[in-house]
Amino acid sequence: MLELLLISLILIFVFDVWYLAVVVCIVTLYVLFTTKVTEWRVRIRREMNDQDKDANQKAIDSLLNFETVKYFGAEQREADRYDQAMAGYENASLRTISSLGMLNAGQSLILNTGLILALLLAARDVMSGELTVGGLSWSMPI
Repeated sequence: MLELLLISLILIFVFDVWYLAVVVCIVTLYVLFTTKVTEWRVRIRREMNDQDKDANQKAIDSLLNFETVKYFGAEQREADRYDQAMAGYENASLRTISSLGMLNAGQSLILNTGLILALLLAARDVMSGELTVGGLSWSMPI
C-alpha cells in the first residue's frame, strides 16, 4: 500500500492525474480478476483432488481384495472402475490446466492494456510538448 501511495504521488506531481487514473483502474481490475478466477480455480482443483482420491481408493481396494476379485472373476470390472475413475481425474486435470492458462492470459491482457494506455498518454504528452522523449533534459560534456 505504501508503494502504491508513493507511486501515486509521483504520477500526480511528475506526470498527470490521467496516468494515476490508468494505474488505479488497472491495479483494481487486476486484483478483482485474479481474485475471482482464483476462487473458480480452487473449486476445479478440489474436484481434481477428489477424483484423484477416488481413483487411488479404487486401486487400493482392488489390490487389497485381489483374492476376492480373482475368485469372482471380476478383474475386468475392477479395471473398468479404475479406468472410469482415472478418466474423471484426467478431465478435471485438463480443466485445471486450462483454467490456469485463462488466468495467465487474462492477467497479461489487463497489464498490457494498462501499458498501452500509459504509452498513449505519454505519446500525447510528447506530441504536445509537455514531456520530452525519456523525460529528462541534460547536457553532455564535451
